[in-house]
Amino acid sequence: MSEEEKKEKSLKDSILEEYDKGNIVFLSVEGAKVSDLNNFLNQPADGILYDLNRLEEVTLTFLRKNPNDPKWINDYAVAKVIRALYERNEKMFKMLKEIFIYQDTWSADELHELLVDLTGKPIEEIIRE
Repeated sequence: MSEEEKKEKSLKDSILEEYDKGNIVFLSVEGAKVSDLNNFLNQPADGILYDLNRLEEVTLTFLRKNPNDPKWINDYAVAKVIRALYERNEKMFKMLKEIFIYQDTWSADELHELLVDLTGKPIEEIIRE
């Protein structure tokens, strides 16, 4: 095994060990950083995307640098997915808080409507899951 292959294996093993501990490893301008995944997720979507170097305006610069490299398409999609998941998560927390606070005043129909709104699925599909 070459020195380069050994370094690559060592880096891969280190990253996988951190994931096993519940951490995330990412590169910043200062080099590799390790963060507890739950703590990492407690920041706003912009912070997550910034730390992962996947803000939309950043991924679009890759298009200008090499328009034939399709990687920027998935990087841009990742940014949009992270934002959508973040917004969905925020909406769920808000709705759960409302359910907790007003649980005695909500009817079954209102709770069904809330679940449908939250998941975007018909109530029958939610029940089957």
